[in-house]
Amino acid sequence: MLFRSIIVLTLLYSNVVAKNENTVRVHQLQGNYQAGETRLRVLLPRNFHKNKRYRVLYVLPVVAQDENKRFGDGLIEIKKANLHNKHDIICVAPEFTTTPWFADHDSDLSKRDESHFLNVILPFVEKRYPTLDTTEGRLLVGFSKSGWGAFSLLLRYPQRFHRAAGWDPGIRIDTGPMAENERQDKIKRLFGSSQNFENYRLSSLLRSHGKRLGLTPRLIYHNTEGKRAKGGAKLHQLMVDLAIPHHYFFEPKQPHRWDSSWLSRSVAFLCNAPPPIIHVAKGLNADGSLVAHYKRGLEYAIEYFGNYGPYHIYLLGSGNEASVRAIYRKRAESRVDPNAKESIEHQIEAFLKQPNTVAEIDSVLDGNSEGGLTWSQDAVRIYEDVTTNASGRERDPIENTWGALHEYHHVYQLAHCDTSEERTSDRHFCSWMAEGMATYSSAKFMENLELASFIKYMLDLRQNGANIGRPGINEFLSKNRGYRLADESYWEKGGSAQVYYMLGAWATAYLIHQRGIDEVTVLKTWWKDILPLGKAAAFEKHMGISLDAFYGEFDTFIKLPDEQVMEIFKTLRSTPISSSTLHPSHPDYP
Repeated sequence: MLFRSIIVLTLLYSNVVAKNENTVRVHQLQGNYQAGETRLRVLLPRNFHKNKRYRVLYVLPVVAQDENKRFGDGLIEIKKANLHNKHDIICVAPEFTTTPWFADHDSDLSKRDESHFLNVILPFVEKRYPTLDTTEGRLLVGFSKSGWGAFSLLLRYPQRFHRAAGWDPGIRIDTGPMAENERQDKIKRLFGSSQNFENYRLSSLLRSHGKRLGLTPRLIYHNTEGKRAKGGAKLHQLMVDLAIPHHYFFEPKQPHRWDSSWLSRSVAFLCNAPPPIIHVAKGLNADGSLVAHYKRGLEYAIEYFGNYGPYHIYLLGSGNEASVRAIYRKRAESRVDPNAKESIEHQIEAFLKQPNTVAEIDSVLDGNSEGGLTWSQDAVRIYEDVTTNASGRERDPIENTWGALHEYHHVYQLAHCDTSEERTSDRHFCSWMAEGMATYSSAKFMENLELASFIKYMLDLRQNGANIGRPGINEFLSKNRGYRLADESYWEKGGSAQVYYMLGAWATAYLIHQRGIDEVTVLKTWWKDILPLGKAAAFEKHMGISLDAFYGEFDTFIKLPDEQVMEIFKTLRSTPISSSTLHPSHPDYP
């Protein structure tokens, strides 16, 4: 309530003043923490939509608002590099009346930069724009003084900010080298007292707050040759000694400016998901083939859909109980919320004692074959592909690759929907869209990899169910003429394999090969509009037909004889398959 009351006191201002030729919106802000009025510039992504929630990148300034931008302009460099569109983010450049160090001076009330940022700028942006107002939705980037500011804000408020990037930060006031008289003068001028300086000193914050950043890297430090290099190396070593995960780069000397070719890499770190992590139980993958064949599919899918995550793959087996339990502890660690009231160890133990976790471990040790894609709804969002008995995948490299393709398509789908809602919601996908499109894409990608025949697979879905199950589509339709694609109850009453996977795959094929919708649109593009527009409107926008009309049209088509439905593929030339690439269990093996 205190935070909200501050907003009421400080938001007595501000209208959009201009939208200039660079499509940067400019606001004038008045607050109680600076010497006067300040500006706020906002750069929106090209496909901005008011109903979508965006992450915000705060581009922290190096100089005061009235100073010459002798170090360049961070927001303009982001626009030149098209980073706001590439990462689909709102970029915000605040300003301050004096050179900011992003601290509250303890005696000069007109130099309370941190309070201005937290109590004026953030509330204004999150009230005026459709932002993702969670920890994951707030990112920080800066260099020199503002690199210091990005790190101090993250360390002091890890529950508010997700990641911070700093290039050549102003570290000498902390770790040197700097003459003591110069250092004391700077402390007095910028922070007031030495005691107040310690509240913002990065080395002190790392010792007192570093563990609150959690177990995945949330900070990237770009160190460069020059007068700040030794101090930067000391701070890096301190993070190593404290076991604080971070990314660190040391580079040759470059101009001390926004346009020194570091910004794109920093923003990519802030916005992109970490690479997938594969966990393999001891006793598996002795020759490396289990992981190699899984990665064959995973890497293809990431190249097509982009990298989303964090994504953990668990390839488990019953051969080594200690290894399995160690992996489950790592799994618990990946779900730790550093901002939770409970300790890290308490969260780990709580996960390991959950009945479903205990049952899953027992299933692994009993050698049962279960699993699939799971995801967390908690503060820490992760995706997991769990295979309780990966020995089957090890014996069948074709299905191993196929499964990796299928499950990663789901990661992409889940990243663009509100999974907290039911699948009947307009903000979530229908089961046939998820399973059917992933079934279609994995088969098509397997053909692209020269590992399967796509056309034969689609015919097999009709005649025998292919690798999904029995019966196939034809037999199922002979007994279930009144099926409904949009009915979500098949999971409980039976028929999910036939309706969601098989018929869903054919519905996807119908959109692409009969209605002529581009494959990328069907498998990727339209998903990005589900949250902004709603599922029904997004489908109609991209497919050119309403969902209800599509269901009727597709129902008429799918009940035609095999030779007629297969006509939609007549322009395709199925990739010839070499029998040497197939496992003997594969249906195309001679």
